[in-house]
Amino acid sequence: MATSSTVPGSMAGTGNAPSDTVDQYEGSKQLGVRYLGLPPGAPSSGQVPVATGAGTATAWGTVTGSGGTTLTPTAIKTGAYTAAPGDFVGVDTTSAAQVTTLPSAPADKTVIGVKLLKSATPPNFVTVAAGGSDTFNDDASVTQTLKLVNQSAIYQYEASATAWIRQSGDLPMSGLDARQALYYLDSYAGTDDAKMASALTALFAASPAGGAIVLSPRAHTFANQWTTSYVSSSVTTALKIQGAGVAFNGAWGAPSAATKVTFTYSGAGTACIDMQHNGSIEITGCQIASANAGVPLFQTTNATPNLHDNIWSGGGSGATCVTDAILLGGTGITIGAGDTAKYNAYQGQVYRNFFDGIRRACFFQSAANSALFYANTVSVNCGSSLVLGACIEFQGNSSKTCTGNQVFANCIECTHYSAPVKLTAYAQENTIGPNGLFDIASTAIAHHYFGQPGCGFNTLIDGYHSSSAPLVLDFNQSNRVTSSNSGQLNTETEIVNFVNRSGAPRVNYFGESPWMIESTGNQAYWRTSAGVNPYPVVNIVSLAATQFSDGNVTSGSSYVTSATATFVIADVGLAIGGTGIQSLTIINWAFSATTAITWAASFASNLGDVIRPTTSNTHLYQCTTAGTTGSSQPTWPTSGGTVTDGTAVWTDLGTGVTGCVVSIAPTATNTGVTLGISRAAGTAFTMTGFSRHHIVSTGTAPAIVANAGAGTGATATVTGNDLAMLITLNTGTGPASGQVAQVNYNIAYTATPKATLTPANAAAAAAPVYIATSTGALAISAATALTASTTYIWQAHVIQ
Repeated sequence: MATSSTVPGSMAGTGNAPSDTVDQYEGSKQLGVRYLGLPPGAPSSGQVPVATGAGTATAWGTVTGSGGTTLTPTAIKTGAYTAAPGDFVGVDTTSAAQVTTLPSAPADKTVIGVKLLKSATPPNFVTVAAGGSDTFNDDASVTQTLKLVNQSAIYQYEASATAWIRQSGDLPMSGLDARQALYYLDSYAGTDDAKMASALTALFAASPAGGAIVLSPRAHTFANQWTTSYVSSSVTTALKIQGAGVAFNGAWGAPSAATKVTFTYSGAGTACIDMQHNGSIEITGCQIASANAGVPLFQTTNATPNLHDNIWSGGGSGATCVTDAILLGGTGITIGAGDTAKYNAYQGQVYRNFFDGIRRACFFQSAANSALFYANTVSVNCGSSLVLGACIEFQGNSSKTCTGNQVFANCIECTHYSAPVKLTAYAQENTIGPNGLFDIASTAIAHHYFGQPGCGFNTLIDGYHSSSAPLVLDFNQSNRVTSSNSGQLNTETEIVNFVNRSGAPRVNYFGESPWMIESTGNQAYWRTSAGVNPYPVVNIVSLAATQFSDGNVTSGSSYVTSATATFVIADVGLAIGGTGIQSLTIINWAFSATTAITWAASFASNLGDVIRPTTSNTHLYQCTTAGTTGSSQPTWPTSGGTVTDGTAVWTDLGTGVTGCVVSIAPTATNTGVTLGISRAAGTAFTMTGFSRHHIVSTGTAPAIVANAGAGTGATATVTGNDLAMLITLNTGTGPASGQVAQVNYNIAYTATPKATLTPANAAAAAAPVYIATSTGALAISAATALTASTTYIWQAHVIQ
């Protein structure tokens, strides 16, 4: 057992200030708190350091209170106890909190010590109560609390004030809170919920407000939310919640943390942790868990998030996951409007986190702008129960888009996601990647999904991804994609898009050859490496498209189905046409009865959506009455007809039906539509062909020579280019029949072109000339001799 006492002022030297606490010994046992400047040698029982004069403590001696009382350790107390003068009361609260009551109105200068020796985890407290009508004169209270193991206090009674004076002892937790802005959760009484409520109240009531709530290395359970409120834009508070650290498991085993926070909350609030205050919220070193209850773990609307080095455990597994981890912003457009408030916390960061059993790791909502999600790890047991479920999703609204965010350097196991990164609506000018996207299922739609409306002008930088699913489906066709995987299937095969929002030319390149497009101002240039043919060959051809006569389209829906089209993954990127289908519509995704999107509970279904049962029965079903699906899967008809599912109605399309999702939603509702798909179905006819850029006026003018038939001293000049040129011939003396001039093309044609020669002056109009072409030259000959010393001018056009 240990006790503390205070060196009286008359005994204090420079090494032992009167306010310092000292060690007191009983036999071989040290009591109390270590004192600075102890003298040499071992003390005898009951001795303390003694100072003489102005020096430090030089010897061991005894000390008594002013009332002549020497502190004497009691037996360890495990229940309520009333102390006697001179007691040093050691208390064990392992089984329950205890109360030690000080004697009422004892002799003046009576000294009593109390110390918490042993407790449970979290600790039960010791309440020190003043007896009778006595108080504690530091705050006129009638009780004080010892909260930490080994915390102690020495009290001396002042009869004139009928009060106990706390002369010495360990600094109480309230003192640490005030001095260091640290609010230890276990320094508060009650359940974990009560402790957190008290800690938040204390932190926000401080002046200035702010600090860190420190959670012990133990398991915590919360039935209530952690919530803060928006006050005004001028009131800002920095809030930090700190645990003891986490341990990830890259082998996809169960992660662990010294500080585990489990929420059982299932109320109507948006999230278990709901940060609405203006300022910041930092959470680190915690495992934050749920039992797959479906309530998101965290949302912030105004507080700038700094979420790092945590584990977010949703409690689900694969496609059964229903709990989201982090929501940035609500669904509304107003600042400070509660759970629906827009995101107003720019420069938020989510990094070095581990996601375990989670549906969406991060969900960017209304006005979620300029946030960073990077260096996070998403475990293989994460996945989505949603239609077109994603790990990271953006869904803004028309007036508050998601803009300027960056998602990069993340490791995501994609096995249980239809589209791991999904821009659902109104997400513009964000940067996605590079990320490591691993092990996507072959039935997934794509690694990235850029939907409509309003998901344009984003930049996608490819990191690692599997070739079993397309890199991207781009419904807007206005996003820039950079990829080094030349064999990857995408909505646009090998997309390299340069888009100028002001309306200047846009360049799309489709193909797998090593070409690159560079854009400067309003110009676009083809380039390749030295030594490779630097002149692309372009052919525009006409061909018969494959046709099917029983297409099914629905106005406003992006789904097209057919019993005979047999849509396959190779159709991705092909054009499709038909009644109600706009021109320039392409196929973004193809599916069958086994690869279609599966049914999901409580999902808002749109008219025309096509799904399959969770276990395929070879039938597809189309939504013919929009609504929300029920909580359990209906009994699916297999002989035609319909089934009501919640407020939605599904129609059986039968077996053998395949479908696709197209880039532009049809504008009509029809069955039996003749579909045309740009699969080659016959001989291709070249309509226009050109090589080496002769479709563009480039390079220097061709060369020309005057031949012998033009006479002695004849000269010739040419201006223009290989495609269109102006030829001037000045004959000399003694012209004769035969070749009079030859134009040598600047760039030779790959095949003999056709040419026309049009007179440009009267002499040329009367000249009896004809032309001959080769791959490299245009020759002009005269049937009879031309007139000497005469200028002839022709306009020539060359077409391959």
